[in-house]
Amino acid sequence: MRKSHIYLFAIAIVLVSAAALIQLSGNSTSGDLNLTRFDGQQVPANVINMLHVPANISAAIGIGSARASSLLGIGSNASLTSDGKPLIIYVGAEYCPYCAFERWAMIVALLRFGNFTGLHYMTSSSSDVFANTPTFSFYNSSYTSNYISFQSVEETTNKPNGPGSYVPLQAPDALQASVFSAFDLHNLQIPSSSRGGIPFIDFANQSALVGVTYDDPGILDPLNWSQIAASLYNTSSLQAQAIVGSANMFTAQICKITGNEPASVCSANYVKIIENEIK
Repeated sequence: MRKSHIYLFAIAIVLVSAAALIQLSGNSTSGDLNLTRFDGQQVPANVINMLHVPANISAAIGIGSARASSLLGIGSNASLTSDGKPLIIYVGAEYCPYCAFERWAMIVALLRFGNFTGLHYMTSSSSDVFANTPTFSFYNSSYTSNYISFQSVEETTNKPNGPGSYVPLQAPDALQASVFSAFDLHNLQIPSSSRGGIPFIDFANQSALVGVTYDDPGILDPLNWSQIAASLYNTSSLQAQAIVGSANMFTAQICKITGNEPASVCSANYVKIIENEIK
């Protein structure tokens, strides 16, 4: 099949999947409570397929508008592992609008190394900034990969539990808590105002995300899931520049901890460029 035909076929799949998502999520905006009715519904395979962003689009975006300085080196001599594979730990919460943004980028990146089952639709808090931002929840999901292990902690739901708090959901286990607190306490690069914050991602104790790769989750407002997913295929869109740019940075970090495996992902020129740019 000629390359142009392959490209057109891929675009057709995206458009069909986007149409299916539009039917699901309607024309609601992320500030509309109408979106919250999808909270907890399982994400279908065709939607997950849309998040397999092609390499040519990733290469055209590179880091995009993502903030490379949000990734900090840990300098640990011992790589964190689970089941004999480098371990990535995420700590966040369903109410958190900044976690809502980062999950999009995390999923795009992690799908390059494995597969999710049991992902669910979620919206961020209706009473926080960037209310009802469409996102996903890692709670009750599972991730399989030949190259990495992934553990997630969603500390609370998006449901209020009194002023300024939300209903508890998951507590980190001993390992997750120690990684979170040790990095928080001993990494002097973190401003004191940011310590203990979420989202937090540890890449096998070699590097970590503290805070966000993009300061304005408002770029997801007033979009729904289908519109956000479709926007990732437009290299000039604000959403693609931020989400795919962040996913590309995560991909480069993952390639570092896997020894650049798989080659099908890590040998891409854009990954090597980002690896060299982010030490």
